[in-house]
Amino acid sequence: MNDTLEYSVLALGLLMVLHIGLLHSVERKAYDSVHAQFGTNSIVQVLMVPAGVFGLEANHWRDITISVKNAELNNLPLSLHPHSSWRGEIDQLKLRIRHLDLSGISVDRMDARIPAVTYDAGTAVTRGQLQLRSAGDGTASIWVGSIGLQEFIARKYARLLRSVRVRITDGHVYIAAQLNLLGSWFPFKGRFALRVQGNRYVYLAHPVVSLNHQPATTGLSKAVAQQVNPVLDTVTDLGLQGVFRLRSLSIQGNEIQFLGSMNLPVAAVTYDRKKDQ
Repeated sequence: MNDTLEYSVLALGLLMVLHIGLLHSVERKAYDSVHAQFGTNSIVQVLMVPAGVFGLEANHWRDITISVKNAELNNLPLSLHPHSSWRGEIDQLKLRIRHLDLSGISVDRMDARIPAVTYDAGTAVTRGQLQLRSAGDGTASIWVGSIGLQEFIARKYARLLRSVRVRITDGHVYIAAQLNLLGSWFPFKGRFALRVQGNRYVYLAHPVVSLNHQPATTGLSKAVAQQVNPVLDTVTDLGLQGVFRLRSLSIQGNEIQFLGSMNLPVAAVTYDRKKDQ
């Protein structure tokens, strides 16, 4: 090997070492930023894949995957801060959240893909903060199991239902409880399908009900379902106003999968009175 080739190989090796070291440093800063947003009790992992050989230096990422476990949130801590600045690009931002308490509802998992994301590269470099500027329309899936749905129904409808038990199986939701009718409690069982309405509401549909150990009429079954419909509002119950737009749902095994679009909202502007004094 001649000297020129040897020096070239050494230079390339040194460049790769510096590149990998810089990537780990950037991932660590992104981890600290995301961890602070999702809570110190959460388990966070950030994986960043540059777009091409010089993607890291150009602040251009093919994928950034944020994985979170055991978070408690009232809303998703991701919002946009539109402004002109040194811009970085993320072709696709992925969220993988497991064991999430979302506004008091136990969510088994949430997955989202958001394309065409830009961020403030200056803030990322100088402060280690991932401040998003713009984003395209994404997709999201939210899975809720029988335990999460049971706890939610028992809490939301405590005046109407007690001793609630929920099963999700065979494409239906089964609810057993004590039902309050005119101040008296009666044993109640029901089998329900689910339907989406208005891109945010989930309704109990096609009810088959027994009340006080007797089959209920079709009219009474519908009346009972009407007492709790809509059983879930993804805006007020999940705190996803302006973020998630419900398109459809399906029951898979013992879980309900909610499918919809994901949009990151613009952050509310905080008004500082001290600056005007």
